[in-house]
Formats: sequence, C-alpha cells, structure tokens
Amino acid sequence: MINFYHIKNDYRQIIREPIMLLLFILPIFISVIFKLILTFCIPILHNYFDFTLDPYYSYIISLTFLLIPGMLGAVTGFMMLDEKDGKISELLSITPLGKIGYLINRLSFGFIASFIYTLITYYILSIYTIPILTLLFIAILLGIYAFIIGSILFMLSDDKVKGLTYAKGLNIIMLFALSDLLNIKWLSILSMFFPTYWITKVIQNPNNLIELSSALLVHGIWLFILLLKDR
Repeated sequence: MINFYHIKNDYRQIIREPIMLLLFILPIFISVIFKLILTFCIPILHNYFDFTLDPYYSYIISLTFLLIPGMLGAVTGFMMLDEKDGKISELLSITPLGKIGYLINRLSFGFIASFIYTLITYYILSIYTIPILTLLFIAILLGIYAFIIGSILFMLSDDKVKGLTYAKGLNIIMLFALSDLLNIKWLSILSMFFPTYWITKVIQNPNNLIELSSALLVHGIWLFILLLKDR
C-alpha cells in the first residue's frame, strides 16, 4: 500500500537538496530544449540539405521519454541512500511492511512523477502521434523503469557518491532503445532483454499486442528480480 505521507515528505526533501531538485526538474527543461531544437532545425535540414527527420521521430521521443525515469529513478535512489547512511532504511524494513513494502513506498514517488512527466513531455514535443491508451501504457512502463533504476542504485551503492557514478553508468541502458537504427541482428536480439528497447517498439507499433505484452513482461521480470533480490 502506497503511503502518500511519505511521497509528500519526498517532495520536501527534494526541495532541500539542490542536486536532487535539479534532477527532478531537468526532464521538463530537456523536453522544452528538444522542442526548440527540432522547431528550428527541421526547416533548415529540409530546405538546405533535403533531409527529413520523420523516420527518426519515434527514436527521438523514445529517448526523451527514457531520460525522465533515468533522472527521477536516480532521485528516488539518492533519497533511499540518505536513509541507508542514517540506518533509517534498516529500521523501516523491519516494520510490518517489510523491506519490499519499504521499497514500494519509497520508489512509488519516482513511479508517479515519471507517469505525470511522460504525459507532459509528449504534449510538449508534439512530434509523433501515439494513441492515448498506448501513451498511458508507456507512462506506466516508464514509471516501472524509474522504479528499476532507483532499486538498482539502492542495491549497488553505499552512498550518494557511488550512486551518482552508477547512475551515469546506467544511462548506457537507454542506448538499447536506439539499437534497431544500426540494423545489427545480434544487437537487436540482445536489446530485447532490456526494458528501454521495448519503449521504442511500443511507440512504433502501438497496436501490436505481442510487442505490448513483451514490453510489459520484460519490465515485470526486471522488477520481480530486483524485488526478489532485496527481499
């Protein structure tokens, strides 16, 4: 059961921490910057170089989407690392909720924020049409991905310094969303095991039930393994 009292306190903690506040608001600024770049660059590319970005819009919006849980997941991970430093997480994990309950409550902040930011980002960019139900599905997947990033940081790191290093390394996972651009079969097959790859596939094929199911399955498997690991 999600405790909204904790979520309210999370917002207060973010406001007090400049780095976490920056990571929290940065996704919206990135969306606006991407929109401005595309607005000015598209006519130039079309008029002077006879080049169109139309075939790449799905990859652009996918990568922009994935930056959201990447940053918000790091924010929730850092908040839990603060509690790990103060041994607070150990105390909370022995409450009736248990360790998994603690993780769900703490990481639900990143899930909810990612869900909302995804919808905002889609309407800011306005470069690719996604059916509303598919957009909501993608927002849920990105919320789960934020949960995954936060959980990995909490599991691997002892403090925020190490957490920041791991957060930078985890950004590599986002590149699997672009793997089909290289048209390398083994790389595409490898990418299928990572959640980020399926965000692009769902965007490109919003009515394909097999790919929708595969995306949910891969995200679910990652989430299950991490929760099992932290049990």
